[in-house]
Amino acid sequence: MNRLFISILILCAALFVQACAKPYSGIMRQYREASPCCVSLAEIPVEPLQLGDKKSFDLADNSPVFRFETGKSYFRAFSLPQGPYPYKVTVRSFLVGGYLKSAYIFNPQLLTLDANYKVVRTTGPGTFSLEQVGILEALQKAEGLRYLLEGGLTFTEGSRDERYLVVLTTDELLQGRTSIPTGGDMLLPSYGGPVPAKGEVLVPHAPVGQVKVTLAPLASESPVTMVVAQSGGGTVATPSAKRPELVTVRLASGKAIGELELGRSTLEAARQLFENAGAGLGPEQETAASFALGTAQLAVKRLYSPPGTLHQLYFDDRGILVLLVDGAPVDFPHNGKAFILGFPTARETGRTLGSYELQVSLSPCVTLITVFNTVSDTLASTGYGYGCPVR
Repeated sequence: MNRLFISILILCAALFVQACAKPYSGIMRQYREASPCCVSLAEIPVEPLQLGDKKSFDLADNSPVFRFETGKSYFRAFSLPQGPYPYKVTVRSFLVGGYLKSAYIFNPQLLTLDANYKVVRTTGPGTFSLEQVGILEALQKAEGLRYLLEGGLTFTEGSRDERYLVVLTTDELLQGRTSIPTGGDMLLPSYGGPVPAKGEVLVPHAPVGQVKVTLAPLASESPVTMVVAQSGGGTVATPSAKRPELVTVRLASGKAIGELELGRSTLEAARQLFENAGAGLGPEQETAASFALGTAQLAVKRLYSPPGTLHQLYFDDRGILVLLVDGAPVDFPHNGKAFILGFPTARETGRTLGSYELQVSLSPCVTLITVFNTVSDTLASTGYGYGCPVR
């Protein structure tokens, strides 16, 4: 049975799956033709990065370009908070391409600048390592592809001279490839042909990619527990304690607009619910994910990310709702310790440097999936999967 491994994914406001990745040859051609935005580092565009921020973005042909000492690169630059220290900036770069056979990945380098835009620190080749992506993030960020590159920098009182952080790549990194394991316990091979048995695929490094930057304090945050109901030793607010297959759906504002039933609600029923709320389902995105959910195997075929919400809805090949992801859970224990107290039967199903995943069975058919930040122990996202056969 496949195990589920986690990276933080943190499913905040950016819950969108890439519908159609550009081929590697096309993005390399656009990269070679791209013109630098600025003459000096003092002119590059900068955006603020604060404690607790989780920023997801695409580095692509519409991103700014600069010719660094290490070569031309698309980039994103951030101003850093001047305390409280210590804190850590973590950067994750996801596989792109839809199928492993045609995938590519942005291999980052990080550099920090002082107030005069002089380089203070740069990351070395060992900073970023290959990590496994959890079920929710694999579906949302990586088109079902299981792996990402993850690394970061820690900032202390001695880092006050470091005012800016730049995420880029280099000419040297663009010449390399990352080895991705295949076969064995692969969550979602998505190879685009026969999958090599327990081998590897060498994925080229690209100047573009899907990247997530988070900034979190290294000191533990005070636990915050939000408990509204108890049922069988577990805290259950959404979905219903009596019928956990009924999941409340909400707009991004938090307003509840109705319920959908896992394993029963049809695509048309979901469409009507969201259209009545003025949101709509949004465009359909095809996927071919199959993964372990508890002791069951769950397959999803169609994905919708309703505009104006922080949900993602996954349907099987018959158009029945089998997985609902909530990027802004309410009325839930907001830290892992409180969650385990509320759900003593929860089990850890995966862990990486930045996050861990817990699963708990709410009924014979419904499994709750939660993702927590390992640094702050705060809840990042929830998902509800239906593991029984759909009639």
